Amino acid sequence: MNLRDTWRNCDTMWKWIAEVWKEGDSVDRLKAEWRLENGFDNYSCNCFFCFYANNVGCDRCPGRLVSEDFFCMDNDEFDWRYHPKAFYAKIHELYQIAKEKYGWEAV
Repeated sequence: MNLRDTWRNCDTMWKWIAEVWKEGDSVDRLKAEWRLENGFDNYSCNCFFCFYANNVGCDRCPGRLVSEDFFCMDNDEFDWRYHPKAFYAKIHELYQIAKEKYGWEAV
């Protein structure tokens, strides 16, 4: 999967999670559910960024390519495990920056 598709799939998955998540839901379960329902059953992990980075080098997390200070966990503001709605907002914000940075048309 290329970088553009990685961003698009990550943004789409997190949008869905932000819409359906309720306090107490397992975000890992929701990620797996979305992945399986959308034909990504051959992925070894539930994170498009991690999957991309593992294939091209761990220092190449798509989020960090756009914002060097991006870290998805252990973040009081938008840790994906505890604040999935805030995490989606951050991912979506960075996705808009990525589109501009890489010259991608709206997808």
